[in-house]
Amino acid sequence: AGKLRAGGSYGLHASLRDAEGTLWFVTDTRAPVVPGSGAPVELRLVRASSPWEDAKSRGIGFRGIGTEPGWLVEMARGESPAFHAELDYGERKIDVARTEAIADGFRGKTADGIAVSLKIVRETCSDGMSDVIYPASMALTVGDRTYHGCGRFLFD
Repeated sequence: AGKLRAGGSYGLHASLRDAEGTLWFVTDTRAPVVPGSGAPVELRLVRASSPWEDAKSRGIGFRGIGTEPGWLVEMARGESPAFHAELDYGERKIDVARTEAIADGFRGKTADGIAVSLKIVRETCSDGMSDVIYPASMALTVGDRTYHGCGRFLFD
């Protein structure tokens, strides 16, 4: 910890994250404080950009999440979109550079030859962990393992 300087200027910033570490709220201004003062300090928190908004700003066309174990998938837009997945609470990451359309989704292979498919159904879906309802359910199959979850198209 640092030492306070006489006549120094001090301020507070704050952030609020959920149990997974996702940033939800942040201060957008500095709140001045006087060390040693008993005066209350008011912090104004604003909503941080969501992972969905961040994905959309990067040109992601579809994003989905799943639980038990926690995972996510992000698929780019286009004719043969690439996609990225983080599986098993982020311990395993896979990328598929090009996909081909199939009847209900996309399939492709990782650089090391693992078959991957993402099947998407436009139906209401609950992740089972929150009150959020998503407009699509999905199944991501990586090799011989299938992950089930919910997602949304970001440019509908």
